[in-house]
Amino acid sequence: MSEPTNPTQPEGAKPDEGAGARPDDSNDASLGEGGKKALEAERTARKKAEGDLSALRGEFDTLKASLAGALGVKPDGTTAEDAVAQLQQRLDAMQRDSEAYRLAAQHRITEQDDIDLLRSATDAEVMGKIAARLAAKGGADGTPGTPKPDATQGGS
Repeated sequence: MSEPTNPTQPEGAKPDEGAGARPDDSNDASLGEGGKKALEAERTARKKAEGDLSALRGEFDTLKASLAGALGVKPDGTTAEDAVAQLQQRLDAMQRDSEAYRLAAQHRITEQDDIDLLRSATDAEVMGKIAARLAAKGGADGTPGTPKPDATQGGS
């Protein structure tokens, strides 16, 4: 009987010279002069590309750290999703504070404790109800801090 042949292996090829074999320095001689030059050019280009990639990674890491510092996000050990979540939380807090100060100005609330109470509310509807109640507490005419007239002073 004859030896079984591998259908993926070219005829006449030795088993160790199949498609999986990679040319290295030891069998560069089989490539010929043009093949050697092309292989050397590819190796040189690959080394240059790897160097460029390394430089770009360094620049990217520097830019990423700068951007994280500018946005107030911890750069080390933080994934992009974590950074976005941190920024979203900060944005939500700033919007809530802005709404609290807007309502305080609208209802003429000036006491810091009352403003802090507004800021502790979680949504705008609750903030509006608290602001209306705090404004009503301030005085009958809605202007907090205005003293009531003293009947004992003045006329006889």
